[in-house]
Amino acid sequence: MIRLDREHEARKADPFLLRQQVQRLIPDPSLVVYAWQVPSGVAVLAASPAKAASILQHSEAIAARFGNATVERQETWTTFVVGPIPKKVNTLDGAYDPLEGLLLEEPAIRAIKDDTPIRHIAWTRRSTDSLSPFGHIRIHVPEARAHKVPSLMQLFGQATSVQRVSNKQLLRTCNKYFGFCCNETVLHQYRCRISVCALLHVTLNSLVTRFHL
Repeated sequence: MIRLDREHEARKADPFLLRQQVQRLIPDPSLVVYAWQVPSGVAVLAASPAKAASILQHSEAIAARFGNATVERQETWTTFVVGPIPKKVNTLDGAYDPLEGLLLEEPAIRAIKDDTPIRHIAWTRRSTDSLSPFGHIRIHVPEARAHKVPSLMQLFGQATSVQRVSNKQLLRTCNKYFGFCCNETVLHQYRCRISVCALLHVTLNSLVTRFHL
C-alpha cells in the first residue's frame, strides 16, 4: 500500500503507468502483478505474501519516487468507540476540544500509543450531530494489536468505557416473509433455503404458517 495525500498527482494516473513506475523501482518487475488507486492512495498487488515482503524491502525508494508518500503493508484495522467524554475541556487557557491535542496527552491514550499505532481519532457522527456536552470518539488500531486496548480508560478524571466495534455481517432474511407482519396461514410451496429463515418458518407439507412478531 502506498499512502498518498488527497491531492497527490498519482491519484489521477493510469493504473498501468502506476504499475510500471513501481516495477522500475525494484530488481524483479514480476513481483508486481497490478497497481490501482484506492481511497488511501495506491494499492500494489503481489502474487504472494513472500513477494509482497520483497517489495517492502524497497519501500524507501518507492516512497521517494512518489514523493510525500508512505509505503506499508496493508493491515486490517479495528475500531473502538470511547466515551462518553466532554466535548469541551476547561483549562487555564480556556475551553478546548479534547481532540485538538488534550486527548493525546491523557496517560491512558499515551499508553496505547506507546504500544500500538493509532491511525485515526475522531468524534462519532452521532456525537457531532448531538447538542449534548458529552460525546463518543472513534479510534482505529491494527487488528493484531487490538487486544492491547483496555475495556476501561481513565480520561479527564473519569472512568470511560471502551467498546470494540464488531464487523458482523447482516443476517440474510427471506424477502417473502420478512417482518411476519400478520397472522395467517397460506398455501405456499416451501422453497426457502436460508437457514435463519428456515428456523422461523413452520411447515407442514405445503402449508407455511406466519407468526406475528
